[in-house]
Amino acid sequence: MFYDEISNRVSVSRTETGVFNPTEGSEEIIFNTLNLPSNNEGEDVSNGGETFNFFDSVLNLESGQHGAQNAEFEINGLKTERQSNTFTIGNLTMTLRGEFTESVSVSSSVDTENIVKNITEFVDEYNALIEEMNGLVNERQNRDYPPLTSEQRSEMSDHEIELWEEKAQSGLMSRDRELQSFLTNMRMTLYQSVDQDQSNIRHLGDLGITTSTDYLDNGKLVIDEAKLQAAVENDPEGAYHFFAGSGENQGIARQLRQDVNNGIDAISRKAGGSNGRHQNHQFAIGRELNQLDSRIENFERRLAQKEQRYWRQFTAMEQAIARSNSQGDMLYNFMFGNGNF
Repeated sequence: MFYDEISNRVSVSRTETGVFNPTEGSEEIIFNTLNLPSNNEGEDVSNGGETFNFFDSVLNLESGQHGAQNAEFEINGLKTERQSNTFTIGNLTMTLRGEFTESVSVSSSVDTENIVKNITEFVDEYNALIEEMNGLVNERQNRDYPPLTSEQRSEMSDHEIELWEEKAQSGLMSRDRELQSFLTNMRMTLYQSVDQDQSNIRHLGDLGITTSTDYLDNGKLVIDEAKLQAAVENDPEGAYHFFAGSGENQGIARQLRQDVNNGIDAISRKAGGSNGRHQNHQFAIGRELNQLDSRIENFERRLAQKEQRYWRQFTAMEQAIARSNSQGDMLYNFMFGNGNF
């Protein structure tokens, strides 16, 4: 709705397109009439008083309404119409942008470039993931930087502490069994076949994706772009289902997602931090920490008990020495003194 100052009129339009009131001659927008008091005394005469329509009498909307019209067209010899110029027929969305006096041919094709782009990004992200994980698994431990004590921290700056801890924490995931198992499971998934009844794409090699021959790459994937492009153009549906297929024969992307979830669960069972394992008793390292805390408490208790025992022994020894000295003095006085006690 908007008001035009020049014509002193208000225009109202509906957001939906097309005909919603199919009755011939009927208006698409109907303004309700209100019953109001007919005198100036404020008396309620709505049951028999005059009627008043604000939209017609004040805004002058009783005339000039332009009826809606559906988009009419003929497709494959069938005349039909839609309320909107954009509609979907047979999973194909079309938009009518004007009137046509001649027949128009409509064709569709698969966006193979986007499929190739998504597959390439998938391979790049996989390579980045295994590079990071291999770096953690093969990182050497730096035993020259043990954990800092409270006294050492108080003598160092924040920057020095940060550099020290960075070196001290290197190699924490070295040869970690969970990460190694995670990497192995992902490689096995990539080498598996995906059975498709109506497609010959069953292995990564069918798409031009192979494992790098450089052992330093630690199993990174390499793409033959020409072969990948040709395979996708020849069978885009098969390429899609090879990665994202669901059901009994899941695509490798879905299988890798399950491998990732299993890996996260295995790591959380050991180190916690996810899948609801946030208390020490819920994961292996946490339970070991609890055991260490318990051992420390027991050691401190035994240390306190031993300290008390030593103090009792020391006190008894001092008392014995004092008695011995007293007896020695008495004996000395008896032998070399006047003999009086």
